[in-house]
Amino acid sequence: MRISIIFLVITLMTTLSCSNDSSTENALSNEQNISVQYSLLQINNDIVSATNIDADGENIQLDLSASSFTSMKYPTLSNLFDGKAIFYEPQNDCSGELVFFSLKNGEFIKFNVFEDSKNCDREVIAITGSGNTFFVLYEIPGDFLKEVRYYLRVIDSLNPLEGYEDFEIENYPSQLTYLNNRLFVLTEDLMEENHFLMLVFDLETKSWLSEMNLGNNVERLISTSENNLLITYPELHNLYSASTMEILSTTRYLEGTEPNFGKSSTHYFAPDGKLYFTMPTDLEGTKYAHIPAVYDFERNTASLYYYENFLTQEEQNYKYEIGNTTVLSYDSKNNLMLIGYQKSLNKNLGGIIRIKPSPNPKLIDHIDLNGVPIYIYTE
Repeated sequence: MRISIIFLVITLMTTLSCSNDSSTENALSNEQNISVQYSLLQINNDIVSATNIDADGENIQLDLSASSFTSMKYPTLSNLFDGKAIFYEPQNDCSGELVFFSLKNGEFIKFNVFEDSKNCDREVIAITGSGNTFFVLYEIPGDFLKEVRYYLRVIDSLNPLEGYEDFEIENYPSQLTYLNNRLFVLTEDLMEENHFLMLVFDLETKSWLSEMNLGNNVERLISTSENNLLITYPELHNLYSASTMEILSTTRYLEGTEPNFGKSSTHYFAPDGKLYFTMPTDLEGTKYAHIPAVYDFERNTASLYYYENFLTQEEQNYKYEIGNTTVLSYDSKNNLMLIGYQKSLNKNLGGIIRIKPSPNPKLIDHIDLNGVPIYIYTE
């Protein structure tokens, strides 16, 4: 097993320069200016809706054409990844409704699950999916007092009320992610405080392949753009091969340099493998609870984008009304970072700021939205 142990370096984005010297002008004139479309989900007053944005390297505007997504109440559970949105909402009759929407091609499907048992004590924990197959982690009371039983349900969306199978899980399952026709389930041994394991489920054989001891303080399982599995801890992260389950690398953080992407509510892997996330922070130099951040796995560096370094105080407080950072994405065709945020004054509204990322940061433009963006898909 090959393990490389590396230490993280954090870099701060420097203050944006407004220089108009000839070298800057020549550099900008050589940049590509390609027409693209961004698809996004946003929330206003607890209602989720979808919209499209037309853009290129210099301009951005709303696309007023209708989306195939049907606006809905913000659900109890959601999973937003790889241009897909999966929502789950329990119903009054004790069944549940699962909604799938592809921001890539506009596919929208909705179907009921759990109508077989009408168990009103059921609790759904996590959801994900691939193709026509969806996966639900849930718990129900057992036969004895205080007994709880945990299950993975594998559902065929073409026949959801009959085309499903349940697989029991011994320990409490908290997260799941899909890679390489396998499902990875993070579980916690409640008999041993703060101790985590990972189950690997094979979709071809419909069986559990293995159980791995992950130790204590596991934060999150994250699937990467290179079909690897990232497992985060407060003080380090491990990168696993999703096919062999071999540890490819271990990166430890020096105290005070923790990137905290395991605590981020949103993760976006760019085509070059860099991870865009909202970093929770109490660092000096910023008043914001979450700031944009990018982690480079090749160089093991985290670049933090303080709003104070690329927006004036007037822009932060009045022009753009920057509140909480809610989602990040990356336009690889025009080399632009998209920063979605919630307004500071009207918290039902939001916006998107586009900037050139490090090492040559530059504020490009901004667009107001009639909701708070929670997911942005770029072509």
